[in-house]
Amino acid sequence: MISESTAEEIKRAIGSACPPGHEEAIDVRGRDAVTGLPKILTVRSTEVHRALWKSVHTILDSIQTTLEKSPPELVADITLLSKMTAPVAKPTGCRWPPRRTVKTFLVWITWANIYEA
Repeated sequence: MISESTAEEIKRAIGSACPPGHEEAIDVRGRDAVTGLPKILTVRSTEVHRALWKSVHTILDSIQTTLEKSPPELVADITLLSKMTAPVAKPTGCRWPPRRTVKTFLVWITWANIYEA
């Protein structure tokens, strides 16, 4: 068992919404669920990705549903926007890499849905 703060630390250190290109690992301290004794485990980035995938997929589905309900001309206009970091980051608390465009993000959503299938 690990604390919530340790789980957050793992997520920030090696968590990824996309399948990791290379395996990363982190050693974490916790307690053995059976014995209650302290234990150190190695957690791999692929394990974290699998644990996060359902939540990521839910977010992607919501975005895709919203885009599907939007008029095509609006979606086309959105893909042309730049500097989306601030409008996305403020209400969501998520940091969007500055070099990512909306178009790149939409491509990523499409890829993620194909990957999941």
